[in-house]
Amino acid sequence: MRIAKDSARLPNTGWIGRIGGVAALAVALAIAASPAAAVAKKKHQATNAFAGTGVVDATEAPAAACGATFSSCCTISSGGMYTMSANISTAITSGTCVSISTSNVTINMAGFTITDTKSGNTAAGISMTGATNDYLEGANGTVTGFATGVSVNPGSSFGTRNAYVDSVNVTSNTAAGIHAAGNNVSISSISAGSNLNGVEFDVCAGCSLNFGDIENNTAYGIWVNDSTNTAIGGIFTASNTSAGIYVGCNSTPGSGSCGGTHGNNTKIFNGLTDSNTYGVYIEEGETANNVAYTDGSSNTTDDAFARNDATCSNTNWFENVFGTASPACIPL
Repeated sequence: MRIAKDSARLPNTGWIGRIGGVAALAVALAIAASPAAAVAKKKHQATNAFAGTGVVDATEAPAAACGATFSSCCTISSGGMYTMSANISTAITSGTCVSISTSNVTINMAGFTITDTKSGNTAAGISMTGATNDYLEGANGTVTGFATGVSVNPGSSFGTRNAYVDSVNVTSNTAAGIHAAGNNVSISSISAGSNLNGVEFDVCAGCSLNFGDIENNTAYGIWVNDSTNTAIGGIFTASNTSAGIYVGCNSTPGSGSCGGTHGNNTKIFNGLTDSNTYGVYIEEGETANNVAYTDGSSNTTDDAFARNDATCSNTNWFENVFGTASPACIPL
């Protein structure tokens, strides 16, 4: 059953919403893996103006250690539960406001906001780097005004590294709302608006976005860049300048082939994409992708587009509803 538009614009629902979202994601992944929808990664460094700009120098985090409750920028180096107790406003130009570099940490933003008031900064609001089993629970909290709102990179030991981001709003960040790298990053029930890119998967393996409202970003709503086995489900994208969802290596869609390694085996399912330039854009050379149970309308160029894939050999388009699509092999 395809989601209704209002349910795609889910409010952030915390851990209860996360449990339901994970169950929905498991069902949708099973659909995508079925024979009816069946679809190698060689790392290829992107060469564009802002690929990877969400990665910041987490070594410049504030020296102060976070307490169990905290209300200023700080560093977490011991596992445990940490809770924001007030809004945080900072004017840092680089580094990270709240930095997590150890395993088994849970941060509860408790609905508060972290803001950087310094224009032109290269900082991140929250970073989760090089550790496993870390959780960021926003509880409808907001990260705004940074280069990158939330930067997540648990590392590259597949099967042993993981990080979770739930119920966070990322707005008006100049590079990426959420930048995910490494392996096994799970993002759920978020909103990302008025960033450069809403959510960027950049050299991220086995990563996922489950439920999100992604609107008014000045480049891509969701960018799958140099990543493999990415799952995107239950999302709504609208009014993103370049594309609602872009699978490829270019800062400008169509500016070059990605050689079949930048976004292969991407699964997009049960989504809505309206009023972008492109709804779903699969770049030339991206292979073994699935787009299923996704609707698109009122995108100014095409609701669905696969560059130079005239026979749809690189992407399986299954049970979607699009107003316009190119090439002609993509069913409407």
